[in-house]
Amino acid sequence: MLKFYITGAAVAVLAVAASAQNYNAFKDVTLNGVTVTQSGDTFTVSLDSDPTVSRVVGNGKVKSSPITDITGFWLLGASGNVAAVQNSVSGYKLDTNTGGGTSAYGWSTQNKNGLTAGQSATFTVSSLNQSALSSFGFSLKASGIPDHIQSPKQATPEPASLLILGFGGIALLRKRKRS
Repeated sequence: MLKFYITGAAVAVLAVAASAQNYNAFKDVTLNGVTVTQSGDTFTVSLDSDPTVSRVVGNGKVKSSPITDITGFWLLGASGNVAAVQNSVSGYKLDTNTGGGTSAYGWSTQNKNGLTAGQSATFTVSSLNQSALSSFGFSLKASGIPDHIQSPKQATPEPASLLILGFGGIALLRKRKRS
């Protein structure tokens, strides 16, 4: 299982148009408190208790806003077709946009109300070109921040995996000292 922490270190990208789900229509932002966990072809999007989105405004200052809802989730390909076949999720409609050598496959809420702080949702595909998957896209509501963003796919081992690796390393060192 891979867990992707979308945090302050992750650069995300913000879309110009509210209806744009085209990969090339996005601009830079930063997300905090949003996690994507991938297990095979299943992606779980989770929000912590205080998720935020930040962007640099014209004068170089950073403007941060709390995320009130995440209303969509996309699998994005920067240079190739992700070729995902999305499975239906109750309350979401399926969205697909391929063109210009990029791709966006996702789900968006039908009523524009989505995940709020402390909630999560699971999205599944029946097929996916993993090698073309470059980032995750989100549609969100946040005061003063436009509505579509993307964040690079950056795998970060989850804490339990790091703990297991640490115990394994300690065991190897102890065994080496006894020899």
